[in-house]
Amino acid sequence: MKSKVSLGELCTYSKGIGIPREYTDVNLDIPYLHYGDIYKKYDFRINLDKELNEIIKISKNEKIKTDHFLSDGDIVYTLTSETVDDLGHSTLIINEKNYPFVAGMETTVIRIKDKNKILPAYLNYIFQSESFRRELRQFVTGMKVYRVHPTDLLKIKIDIPSLEDQLKIVSFLDSISNKIQINIVLNDYLSTLKTEMFSNYLGSLKDCETVSLAEVATLQKETWKPSNVEEILEHYSIPAYDQNQFPIFDNSLYVKSNKTLVEKDCILVSKLNPETKRVWRPLCMTNLAVCSTEFLAIKAKNPDMKEYIHSFVESDLFTQHLTSIATGSTGSRQRALPSDAMSCVVPIPPLDVKYTVLMNALSDLSKSIKQNVMENDRLTNLRDYLLPKLMSGEINVSNLELSN
Repeated sequence: MKSKVSLGELCTYSKGIGIPREYTDVNLDIPYLHYGDIYKKYDFRINLDKELNEIIKISKNEKIKTDHFLSDGDIVYTLTSETVDDLGHSTLIINEKNYPFVAGMETTVIRIKDKNKILPAYLNYIFQSESFRRELRQFVTGMKVYRVHPTDLLKIKIDIPSLEDQLKIVSFLDSISNKIQINIVLNDYLSTLKTEMFSNYLGSLKDCETVSLAEVATLQKETWKPSNVEEILEHYSIPAYDQNQFPIFDNSLYVKSNKTLVEKDCILVSKLNPETKRVWRPLCMTNLAVCSTEFLAIKAKNPDMKEYIHSFVESDLFTQHLTSIATGSTGSRQRALPSDAMSCVVPIPPLDVKYTVLMNALSDLSKSIKQNVMENDRLTNLRDYLLPKLMSGEINVSNLELSN
C-alpha cells in the first residue's frame, strides 16, 4: 500500500560548509564534497571508501560543526544553479566506515529521520526523476542565480510504497546504474591506456621533422549567429565526451550569441583555463553542428592523420603549450588565443607500418570509448523513462525477485 507523505515528515536538512577551493587538496585531512564536483565528477552516489584517496580534502583545523559531517545514507543536494534545468542534482553518500566527511558551500544535506519508512537509495532515485524536478521548479526564485529554499523542498509530497517494494525498485534501477558506472570506469582505463601508448610513441619521434600545428590542421573560424528560436532549433548542438567520459552538451546554443560552425572529424578544446585540459570528441555529426566560440575546433588536413592529430591535441604536450601562451589574469580568466594555439610544434611521424598499427589501435580504443558513452546515454534515458513508472506503481514490482 502506497501513501503520499511530505518530505518534511521524512527528512531534516542542514547546509554545507563554505571552504574556498584554494584551501582544498587531496593530501589534507577531511574529505570534502565540492558543489562543482557533484555536477562534473560524481554520479548519483559516492562511495567514500573507494574515493578516499582521490577526493579533495580540507584541513582538520577548519571550523566544522557536528551537523556538517556526512553519514552513510545522507543525500547531498544542489539547490542553487545558473540554470533552472540544472537545479536538483543529488548524490547518495555511502560511508559505511563513518569517515569524517563534509559537503561544501551551496549544498544541502538531506537526512532521513526513520529508514524503516523510506530507504535513502529509494529517495535519491525519486530526486533523480523528472516528475520530482518539475515539482521542485515551482519553488524557484532568482534571476541570474536560481535557488530553491530547503524548507520549500520539504513541502513536496512523494509516494512511499512498502519497504519490500522500495528494495525491489532500487535493486532494479541499481542494475542499470551499476552498468553505467562500469562503463565509466572502463573508459577511464581505456583513456589512460591511449594516453600512455601515444606518449611513448611521441617520445620515439625526437629526431623527426617538426612543423606548426597550423600546417597539418585547420582551425574552424566560420561563425553563425541565430536570429530567432526557430533558426536555433534547425542547428545541431554537439554532444561530446570529456576526459571523464561524461556526455557534454553545448547549452549555450540557446543563447543568441555567435557560434562556431564545426565540420565532421573535428576535436574541440576549451580556450579557457587551458591548464585544466578540457578536450571533447564529438560523438556524432550528421547535421550542421555548432559550438561555443570558447572552443578551438581543430581538424586534421590529412584524413590519414586524424587519429594522430586528435591524440596530439589530447596530449600533455599540447596542454603545456596552451598553458604557456595563455593570456589574462590567473584563476578563471586565462584564455589561449587561437593563433598562438596553432603555433604549437608537432612532430611529423613516418607513415610506416608502426604508425599505421598504432593509429588503428588508438582509433579502436576511441571507438570503444565512444560506444560505452553512447550506451551510457541509452541506459540513462532508459533509467529516466522507467523511474516514474516504477515509483507510481504503473509498473508492478511485486513479482520482481530481489538480487543479492
